[in-house]
Amino acid sequence: MKRLSASQYAEVLSQSWKRAKPNQRWQVVRNGILLVSRHRAGKLWPRIFAHLRRLEDQAAGLTRVTLTTARSINQAEWAARLQKYLGQVTVDAILDPPLRGGWQLRHGDTFIDSSIATRLKRLQTHWSQT
Repeated sequence: MKRLSASQYAEVLSQSWKRAKPNQRWQVVRNGILLVSRHRAGKLWPRIFAHLRRLEDQAAGLTRVTLTTARSINQAEWAARLQKYLGQVTVDAILDPPLRGGWQLRHGDTFIDSSIATRLKRLQTHWSQT
């Protein structure tokens, strides 16, 4: 039995879901669980769900970004700011007090770190090398 990648499982599930009638979608879920179980690929579920989410966002023309900050933020305000650059955006906010200030933004493979914690680490590294 050939094992698939997480993105391939997600694609199969997504296509099956789209083809199924609303009253038959529970069977798609059941068959997807059985397929992954038969292939002994249960550890892929988190990545399968992430791929399904990406496919759903892509179909809706939505870009999802993760913004990590030291304090709570206004997600709508950040989404409006980012919309200028990325189009329709949904912001997933994560609170991480050890950042001390600033923010970290993840969009796909792009990671921008503007946190005070990282700046302090860079400063410490710089001074320890001199």
